[in-house]
Amino acid sequence: MTSVRSGFDDLVTGARNVDFWAFMAHHEVKQRYRRSYLGPFWVTITTGIMVGAIGTIYGGMIGSDAARYVPHLAVSFVLWSFISQSILEGCHMFLEAGGAMRQMKTPRSTFLYKTLYRNVLLLLHNAVVILAVFLLFGVLPGWPLVLLPLGLVLLFANIAWMVLVSGILCARFRDVPPIIMSALQLLFFATPVLWMPEALPPHLSLIMLNPFFHLIAVVRDPLLGHWPDMVSVAICAAMAVFGWIGALGLLSRTRKRIVFWV
Repeated sequence: MTSVRSGFDDLVTGARNVDFWAFMAHHEVKQRYRRSYLGPFWVTITTGIMVGAIGTIYGGMIGSDAARYVPHLAVSFVLWSFISQSILEGCHMFLEAGGAMRQMKTPRSTFLYKTLYRNVLLLLHNAVVILAVFLLFGVLPGWPLVLLPLGLVLLFANIAWMVLVSGILCARFRDVPPIIMSALQLLFFATPVLWMPEALPPHLSLIMLNPFFHLIAVVRDPLLGHWPDMVSVAICAAMAVFGWIGALGLLSRTRKRIVFWV
């Protein structure tokens, strides 16, 4: 436990700086869309266009029922965008914060919370696309929706440690960011975003080992009115526990060195 204690303390102290990282996250979102009339809703529009185009073209190519395929695509695409963008931004969170870390003493986890919160804000904007698709196709989740909070907790818990680990590794080794980017591009096609899980042939069952397969499923299934697979829930819970143990150990060992790497 001593090997993760300082990392845990950093995490707790950083959480208390909510005024700082929340303000910085809002400021960065506003700066990104400065002088834009629609602001962050350009993200919503872009996502909506992508879902509409892919749903029409790709859905027609594979002969899927639009009423089943498009809601699946909308939820999966929005969740994948959140996952991939969070991890990619995590790769640069310490590199971009080098000046701030040298000028003031602040917990390293402050920049983790800022990155996560900024991407949660964008996720909420993209959630409008899901709502619009559900209204268009008359999707009613029903009772499985009560397990949505559990799925979101598992998703956020896992993405948080992944962002933290990627940030540390990318700060230490500058070859890691392009490796992560390439890995995410490959995993996109191995994750049920463009395709539906029931379409997976038996000889490709190893794709089930893809962690993002389960992270998306525990959120998507309740939204689409299906009870989540308890195997996926167990896998996500185990990933969160062991992932955070490793991430806190890594943070404990490197938190004082990060500033020298950037």
